[in-house]
Amino acid sequence: MLDYDVRRIGSQILLGISVERAVVDMITSVVQLRDGISYLRADHNDLDGLTLGDFGIYPVTLSVESNDSAIIMVDGPFIESSRNLSAGVYFCRSELLNVLEIVVGELRECSGA
Repeated sequence: MLDYDVRRIGSQILLGISVERAVVDMITSVVQLRDGISYLRADHNDLDGLTLGDFGIYPVTLSVESNDSAIIMVDGPFIESSRNLSAGVYFCRSELLNVLEIVVGELRECSGA
């Protein structure tokens, strides 16, 4: 089961999403979250993914592996030409989509939009 925590910090959004004993935090925006929703709704398997936010100076990328699973990766620094430091958390694609839709809805309610 997924859980989340969302907070506005000035003009930025701090979002944490957890599953079982793993969590990923990021700074994101409503536009990036809406792009993530569209991306998860699309019928494709795309490991290149899209940028969902940032973890410090490093991008947080959303990718889909199958109709059932999605992964959120923190793409760290390149160490050599074929490797970089990274960390990823796998999610049920439909559950992640549901959480992003809830988060965007809550943010819309808070902003009055």
